[in-house]
Amino acid sequence: MDSLRGTVRVLVADDQDSYRAAAVAVVAETPGFEVCGQTSRACELPILVQTLRPDLVILDVRMPGEDPLAVAALLRQRGPKVAILLTSAFSRDDVPQGCFDVGMGFLAKEELAPDTLVAAVKGLPRGPVR
Repeated sequence: MDSLRGTVRVLVADDQDSYRAAAVAVVAETPGFEVCGQTSRACELPILVQTLRPDLVILDVRMPGEDPLAVAALLRQRGPKVAILLTSAFSRDDVPQGCFDVGMGFLAKEELAPDTLVAAVKGLPRGPVR
């Protein structure tokens, strides 16, 4: 998202209720950001992105029984204009380089705060990668 003009609508996807609640709270307290939805299942993302039209998806890279990275890659290739910020309790090394090659960003879960959220989102591209 090269520009942060207007309100950034955020969809939070994480299977851990406590972290999802914390991420929602951080987004809500960040000026210029608002939560438009949340989910505990990566497989719900395509329909949620289509119906809620978020500008940004904050996505946990590990969710049991699902492959959130595959869903994220699909969203980046074919989906509506949406930026994706991956999160993990582990390091950036936990994320395959291919995710960054198609324009996804990364923020360690423990670093999520209003200022780090804004900084992480500033350079993210939106929309399909061709």
